[in-house]
Amino acid sequence: EENDEGEAKIDSDRTKGEQEDQQKQEDIVPEKNEGIEDREKEEERQKVQNTSLKVLSMAGNFLDDEYLESLLNIFPSQTHQSTSKENPRFSQLEELTLLGNRFSNHGVKELLKKLPRFPYLQRLYLGYQRAPPAKGPIGMPPAILSRMIASNPTLSDRNTQFTPGSLRKEFVAAVSENPRNFLLTDLNFM
Repeated sequence: EENDEGEAKIDSDRTKGEQEDQQKQEDIVPEKNEGIEDREKEEERQKVQNTSLKVLSMAGNFLDDEYLESLLNIFPSQTHQSTSKENPRFSQLEELTLLGNRFSNHGVKELLKKLPRFPYLQRLYLGYQRAPPAKGPIGMPPAILSRMIASNPTLSDRNTQFTPGSLRKEFVAAVSENPRNFLLTDLNFM
């Protein structure tokens, strides 16, 4: 009987110890979540955003799609808007000039998708785009790379020099179907 009582006491002590360990782990989890939330808030505060720029001209710089996408990310998206007139949370950009770069069809498609970020945009200038740098695994023979590009539409878009005629549907959708783009008065291709 003494042995049974001793084992019961040991089991009871183990159960209490396990409960205490579990409670400690539960206490730690909210602290981790709070730390993650604090870091996310800090990153959001440090994120570079521009709401006052009215004219942006990036002409003749031979910029590529990745640069274009990172540039567009400095302008707040629709989800970060405020109705306050003192502190607007959306772009005031009225003119965007992107002549003489190396944008592919993919890059221009991404630009057209992000046009709603610019509710005051009135003029967009595109053109004189040179062929984008070849995208693919480094060191791959050109013949294999060209076969990959031919078989993959996304890769093909990223490697095809921008041509307005090939993106007709995207342009129509961007400038006529979204009410946020109705201030757009000039769209120039050269």
